[in-house]
Amino acid sequence: DVKAFDRDNKHFVTGNFDLAGERLQLVSTATSFTDLSATLDAIDDIAGPAPEHLAVDLYLAWPDAPSDGDEISAVIQAVLSEHPRTRGWRRITVTVCGDVVSKMTFRRPTGEGNLATEETGPLAEDLVIRDMHPLTGQRLNLWRLKNFDGKRLPAAPGTYLFQLNAKNNPADERLMALAEIRGV
Repeated sequence: DVKAFDRDNKHFVTGNFDLAGERLQLVSTATSFTDLSATLDAIDDIAGPAPEHLAVDLYLAWPDAPSDGDEISAVIQAVLSEHPRTRGWRRITVTVCGDVVSKMTFRRPTGEGNLATEETGPLAEDLVIRDMHPLTGQRLNLWRLKNFDGKRLPAAPGTYLFQLNAKNNPADERLMALAEIRGV
């Protein structure tokens, strides 16, 4: 059910896909940082009144973006917080195109295994997959890390390096590397 169309002087692509037994609605577009707020309004209108399984991919032209990933994340999160309906969206992946390309995924908060309500707070960045599209993380089976706390370490492009500690056993420390290998 893929559709491509223009709206508010922007090109949008929408469609549906299945992920882990759930049907997700996807809205994707490119915009500039100065138009981000208006673009979120347009996505909200396209998604309809109750988009409980909405995945959004935004490609954001931001020539003077900060160089620090945490600073970029904080600015984007502030813009997302100004749009309360984004709290109901499943995830927003923003690819920032500035001096460097950064990718950040923001998800609604969860509590006790339940989906968030609007009162639980704004979307938060999924730091484990910073600079990685969430479907790449799915392909790499990152769900296996759910019982670990950790952080991403610097690595070559296409390689994902993690320093991990088991949540229930602080003595269980691991270093894990994953790589995408593409055939020619």
